[in-house]
Amino acid sequence: TTDERYFGSYSAKMNLSVIPDTLSATMTPQALTQVEGDPLELICEVSKSTAQHTHLSVAWYHLQGSGDGKAKEILSLSKDFVLTPGSSYTQRFLSDVRLDKVGDTTYKLYIGRVQPSDQGQVYCEAVEWIQDPGGTWKDIAQKQTEKTSLTVRSQESHMQVSVLSSERKIVEGDTLILHCEVSGATSPLSVNWWHLRKSGDQLEHILGMERDGMLRPGPSYQERSANRDLRLEKVNSTMFTLVIYNTSATSDGGSYKCEVTAWSMDRSWKQAQEISVAISPLSLNLSATLISRTANVKFTQDFELFCQISAPISSPKCQYR
Repeated sequence: TTDERYFGSYSAKMNLSVIPDTLSATMTPQALTQVEGDPLELICEVSKSTAQHTHLSVAWYHLQGSGDGKAKEILSLSKDFVLTPGSSYTQRFLSDVRLDKVGDTTYKLYIGRVQPSDQGQVYCEAVEWIQDPGGTWKDIAQKQTEKTSLTVRSQESHMQVSVLSSERKIVEGDTLILHCEVSGATSPLSVNWWHLRKSGDQLEHILGMERDGMLRPGPSYQERSANRDLRLEKVNSTMFTLVIYNTSATSDGGSYKCEVTAWSMDRSWKQAQEISVAISPLSLNLSATLISRTANVKFTQDFELFCQISAPISSPKCQYR
């Protein structure tokens, strides 16, 4: 009191309730190494045994690098069961990043396709809330789990492209079959085949397949594609086969390159490999002899003609027409 004098006795009482801290948040610490585009699941176990009526909120956080900076919120589930993404994860919310309550105490963070920006340390934080008589919610306990270290390797270093052919040398008119095999890629792919003639120095686009499976022939190959002399087939998720019918020694010989592009949400990268194919002209060094057993025949009389064809023994392959 600021009065010089006071009269009477003054007293007041209040009741103080101490709520025991029973909140628990646990996650098994791990050191994970993921390839860019791989899925990631982390489990956080949160429990409480408070006698009073309390609510829980759970949030996942990300620390970049060694963890010296400020943690960024990935996704949180409020005490009112409202999901809210962090500012850096707004665009990936629902389509790529989820927080699911899969049990009474189990909360799962799911990232469909990890990105290089996800590298760092990830942890879970739980907060226990109680409502006072005035209706205001107050946080009374807060717990953090141990951190999981996440390393994200670029898919570019893992993706490999190889080009295969059953025959490196064929005769014109034959069918050329080239296989483009991709390994170590998990994201959507687009494939393009290119051709470099022996006499030329400029790559020509033959045929491409977009991520959605649409085919796109190059300017010089549109007519052959329309005539079904050209085909690009996705045999499976890792094999893309180019088929060229009725090959020509002048226009189809040379080097072929398969170019594969892997796509993620915010970037793309390429891998390519070449193969050389020799197409020999159709051999014209043939001889034909017409033979008849009967030199003279009468009108309406039957007779036989024999056509004998020969080719050099050294010829690798012969075609008769």
